[in-house]
Amino acid sequence: MTTAPSRWMAPPKDVVKINFNAAIFEESGDFSIGVIAQNSQGQSLAWSANRRIISPKAAETWAERIAIQLAAEYAWTRIILKCDCATLHVKLTTLRNRSSTISSIIHNILELSSSFVLCSFSLVHRIANVVAHSLG
Repeated sequence: MTTAPSRWMAPPKDVVKINFNAAIFEESGDFSIGVIAQNSQGQSLAWSANRRIISPKAAETWAERIAIQLAAEYAWTRIILKCDCATLHVKLTTLRNRSSTISSIIHNILELSSSFVLCSFSLVHRIANVVAHSLG
């Protein structure tokens, strides 16, 4: 696995980078999801924030589902999806553990990804995902 960046890095020109994250509140069992889309100049193009009740693993996966759905709704064709959840990143990029409780969401993400000219999945350090964290 490649080393994840520890600071925000601009995507290539004409590519939209979408960072996402899920935060879990142990006391209530709630989670929040933050998604932010930015261009190569760092301008925010769209964002989404949601709060739901679900498991932590499903929360991270659902955040990615919302991120790719946002890209489809805006008709962006070249995207990079950035997360700080190594487990989810491995599941998406290696197609391992397809029988898990989140496999249907992962399958849906991969189906949606095939509709883009460019769709890549990247892992970043938590510090480089600060904007998505602040939305949640």
